[in-house]
Amino acid sequence: MLRSFQLICKAPSLVCPRCQRFTFPHKFIGLIIPNSHYSAAKLPAKKSHAADFQLRQGFERRQLKSYDPIRPVSDILLQSLNRRHADSFAVPAGNPSFSLATPLAEVSTTDLVCAIYTPPTDEVAKTAHLKDIEQLLVKRLYRMSLALMLQACHGFYIQGFTFRQFLSQMFGVIDEMFDELTPSPGEVSQLFLYIFIHGNAPAMLFHKVEEYLLTNLDKFHVNDLGVICVGFFRGNSRLSSQDLLDAIAKKLLRDLESLEPFLLLDFVKMFRHASYIKASFYEQLGDQLVQSKFLSNYNTINPIMHIAFTFASIPVNHTQLFEGLFSRAEKILTQQRNIRTKDISKFVWACGTLQFQPEGWETRYKQLMECFEARHNSRNFPESLAELLMGLVYLAVFPERLLQECLSPEIANRLLQSGSDKEKSIQLLLLNETVKMECPDYKGCLLSEDHLTVLMQHPSVSRDLETELQTRTGLLAVLTSLEHCLGSEKVHCCYPLLHFKTAVIELQHCTEHGFISFTSPAARQLAQSAWLRREFTQRAITDQLYSALTKPQPANVALEQPVNNPVPSFVTRLAILVSSNSQYALNDNTHMLGHLRTMKRQLGKAGYTVLQISPTDALQLELASHEERCRFLSQRLSSALQADIMLS
Repeated sequence: MLRSFQLICKAPSLVCPRCQRFTFPHKFIGLIIPNSHYSAAKLPAKKSHAADFQLRQGFERRQLKSYDPIRPVSDILLQSLNRRHADSFAVPAGNPSFSLATPLAEVSTTDLVCAIYTPPTDEVAKTAHLKDIEQLLVKRLYRMSLALMLQACHGFYIQGFTFRQFLSQMFGVIDEMFDELTPSPGEVSQLFLYIFIHGNAPAMLFHKVEEYLLTNLDKFHVNDLGVICVGFFRGNSRLSSQDLLDAIAKKLLRDLESLEPFLLLDFVKMFRHASYIKASFYEQLGDQLVQSKFLSNYNTINPIMHIAFTFASIPVNHTQLFEGLFSRAEKILTQQRNIRTKDISKFVWACGTLQFQPEGWETRYKQLMECFEARHNSRNFPESLAELLMGLVYLAVFPERLLQECLSPEIANRLLQSGSDKEKSIQLLLLNETVKMECPDYKGCLLSEDHLTVLMQHPSVSRDLETELQTRTGLLAVLTSLEHCLGSEKVHCCYPLLHFKTAVIELQHCTEHGFISFTSPAARQLAQSAWLRREFTQRAITDQLYSALTKPQPANVALEQPVNNPVPSFVTRLAILVSSNSQYALNDNTHMLGHLRTMKRQLGKAGYTVLQISPTDALQLELASHEERCRFLSQRLSSALQADIMLS
């Protein structure tokens, strides 16, 4: 009954021409699961047409002439359901005397569904025949049982017919009559197969199924839940019930041994899409994946990437799991040639975000870069290049050839034109400024002033100090206490790095005079060193930032002294970095993520001594009295400046 997988080989590509990712091999390796990079927040669901869908592997929401591009996934899902619900996929018992010569309008509904399975052999006549049946069945939906609707869907599907109108109308009827139809768990699972195929369904239908799952979850096989998860994900609908998410998580952990490996990806993508951030679940899942050798089931890097990407996005650090993922990815890359560069780049980004540095990590990441370069076409896939470089920058790895390619005018223009993805603007800016700061021998391309102007106008790059002070725990409390003790002229809260949206509190300490005002002669002299940027408008930062970075200078800057004073004074530029929980692993408040570690490293490159306050300390300072904050800050400042500091 199932359509042959040979159809996969006939499809030239699984993607739209604008955003190609790869062409399917003639031997389907499987486990190709929709991509998760685009979240619900980035897709305006209200504007999507009922016939649109988004296959998360390079697809944009658009209408297709057929369902062939998604058959590699839907065929696997159909096989999975058929193993448990074979009776539901049987051809309905129709009238034996029914003939194709009979006018269709006079045929019973059951016989119409039966006729889907026996169309004319001629392709043109077959299409017309199925189209006529579809239009008649649409008019009879209110008189059909849910089982008969699903049998019609199955018949249309195995005939290779695109039945958008029927699915769209059917979902509306099921939404309206959900309780009256009294669906079984198997029927709900099959329904979500066709939601996956179609791409969306009424919002209230998702809500009703969510309520149904809350009371009937124990009746579902774990593999059926995997199909439902992918339906929610493709339909761009988030599971909103925390109780249901907890119950699904427990069932997944309990029944992991029974789970078909490819369906695990649908679970983790659903959890990520629903913003499910229960650290203990991910830790237990990681433990089970390592102990059961579950990862050995995967022969493509796509599932490896999705697991790593989910853990990095939550983020949860699990060193043993990433050891297994990294080793499996290396083995796959040596055995398979037809691999999406997007999978490699997202995997490297995940490793960089979680600061995963296994034994021999520099050599091993270099091998991943070589695999990427051997397969990459930056003109068609610049987003993958930018994502790979972000992961490497987080690890302080700077492949200059790839950086030069990414920052070239052609690729920069392509990335700037991908306005639907705000992350690309942030990534491009960070890569450009990182090259200036950390690659003094770099001679390649940099972003032009026009590019920088466009980037600085992008909403994703804009920064609001007032919002930062109100939302970052402990920042305002520390700033207030320092201003009270030292005076506001000696304390400055700012964004010293153009490409980071985390504000710091800046102080200047002189060995002779202590903390100095930002308007003092010493501070003005320090500003002339081209390291202290006193103009903080976006354009001024763009123009002045890092003008002297080809000659790195220490955090201590010597000031000129009068002739009669041979002992020089030194001024230390101090950046107090109040970090937040979101900059650390969810399950380990000491494990710094790549973005924060990169900022801290680059503050040091820019001449700052960095005093970092952990999220735990920041919360305590938020709740502490002024005197308690002064004692804490005095101790930390004394340690950072190697001087006796006493605030009161």
